[in-house]
Amino acid sequence: MALGDVKACETAIDSIQSAHIDANIFTEMQNLAHLKQYFSEIEKTKAMKDYRKVVFLTERALTIANGNYNLKTAKAEALIKLGRDAEASEICM
Repeated sequence: MALGDVKACETAIDSIQSAHIDANIFTEMQNLAHLKQYFSEIEKTKAMKDYRKVVFLTERALTIANGNYNLKTAKAEALIKLGRDAEASEICM
């Protein structure tokens, strides 16, 4: 989940459920649903060129998938579009 690989998370959750393993995966399923929603909203918002909202959404998504480089890149690009180059360069380091 930390890398933001939605397909791998879905596969892992399906495997756990089909194997009838008694694991509390409800939180992971919620996080996965939120992450999918964030990815979708980020793409729509980028198309509308609402870069402040892109920054907000990427920050939210990064609370779930903090190791996802695509999210970090999207956030840095949005910050650059907003003229916040110093913050963008911090993300890149």
